[in-house]
Amino acid sequence: MCFLFNSKIHEYVKEDIGKVLTYKLPEREKKKRVPFSHTDLRKLIQSEEYKHGLHKEAHHFWLPLLGMFTGARLNELCQIHVNAIRRNRNIGVISISEGGDRKLKNKQSEREVPIHSKLLELGFIEYVKSQKAQEQERVFPKLRKGRDGFQAAASKWFHEYCERCGVGVVDQDREIKGFHSLRHTVATVLANSKAENMYERVINQILGHEKDKSETMTTYTHAINIRTLQGAI
Repeated sequence: MCFLFNSKIHEYVKEDIGKVLTYKLPEREKKKRVPFSHTDLRKLIQSEEYKHGLHKEAHHFWLPLLGMFTGARLNELCQIHVNAIRRNRNIGVISISEGGDRKLKNKQSEREVPIHSKLLELGFIEYVKSQKAQEQERVFPKLRKGRDGFQAAASKWFHEYCERCGVGVVDQDREIKGFHSLRHTVATVLANSKAENMYERVINQILGHEKDKSETMTTYTHAINIRTLQGAI
């Protein structure tokens, strides 16, 4: 017969020996998100869908391009309203904000991202105007809200799209590639830029990251000029 007892209760030791003998099993190595390579990006934008206009839904066409040219999170793009596409000092911007059915990761995520010239060239503004003319509230009205916002269907589609394009989403080093990899790609490109106006605060504001925690940055420094952000984009 086996008896279980607490050594501290029975006063054999002053402290519970069970605490001393506790062994924490090592956590399984987490998957690491990585940016897309140049080869990956070429595969994604030179697919049959883009070459021949075979996208079944508008968000299938626009979301990869928006991710590539803004670095925004997937749900930030999926939930944007048509009135969030506007002008600031005559510069077209995507206003990423919270309110109503729109949720952001944190306060720093609220920002304006200048619209890249390539998106303008491809007709993004005209597309948004067409949605507004149809009295749609959101830019991508076919995406429905779920537990994690509006991104579920788009995330699933993008995963399948990567596989169709021959872009591996998981490798032996437990590195994964998904829509968030576009954000990593933008961050990497900006960080490696040699432009004079490309410094950490600019990158943080474009991506909606937390500012430097020093008092100077948190208390006395305000939003960066929209033209500086446009130059970075």
